[in-house]
Amino acid sequence: MFSLCPLTVLPCSPLEQIDAALDAGYDAVGMRLVPVLATDIDVMADKPLRDAVARRLAQTQLDVLDVEVVRISPQTNVQALLPMLQYAGDIGARSLAVTGVPKAEFGPGDEAATVAKLAELAEAASRFGIVAGIEFMAFRNIGTLEAALRYRELAKHPNVAIVVDALHFQRSGGKPDQLMTLDPTAISCFQICDAPATPPEDIAKEARFGRLLPGRGGLPLREMLAALPQDLPLAVEVPDTTRANAPVIEKALEAARSSRAVMAAAGR
Repeated sequence: MFSLCPLTVLPCSPLEQIDAALDAGYDAVGMRLVPVLATDIDVMADKPLRDAVARRLAQTQLDVLDVEVVRISPQTNVQALLPMLQYAGDIGARSLAVTGVPKAEFGPGDEAATVAKLAELAEAASRFGIVAGIEFMAFRNIGTLEAALRYRELAKHPNVAIVVDALHFQRSGGKPDQLMTLDPTAISCFQICDAPATPPEDIAKEARFGRLLPGRGGLPLREMLAALPQDLPLAVEVPDTTRANAPVIEKALEAARSSRAVMAAAGR
């Protein structure tokens, strides 16, 4: 499965994203259902838009790899997330992106309560056929692959998996050889992008606004891809504010071409 992440083409409407994914040759999309950035559209607050998205997905026959995003913490209200989970299930989403919270917001005694919320969320998502996929980020409390695996183990729920994002994996100190040791069933997808080998001072800003097209930076993408299961879904996530004004289809096409070139070089 080859999927177009919303961050690659935002800001745009989800309908524009679906059309760009179809025209650029993707076979799936990720959908941002609740706002994260000021320019994001609140899909869950707009029923006519939700209905239009569902119709367009059915017309195009594109799959939905994942929906975004839940910040898991002791304060997470899982019951309030049920409408989003139900809609995600209705449009056939495979997984829900789950991240931690900024390190400054995470107290030393918060882990047990966060694990309990993760297990509750995984159970709720399972009722709609959706996996809870932990995406670790070095600037959040679940910051490394090891931390994500620990949370998965502590949650003791079969419906928790790990999302490996190339940038977050590299910035958290990950090495491609580590990926070879993972249980293939523990990984829900690989998010591909590129970046300079040397991190900037603000890695959170880089992650949201400053990634490079695959093959344009210094990340060991071929080695990462070679270490991952061949049938693992790949999602293209390349937010880049220098290209913010480019047409949505142009951003989708460039990201697809660059990703496929790296994938081919890695034998995928």
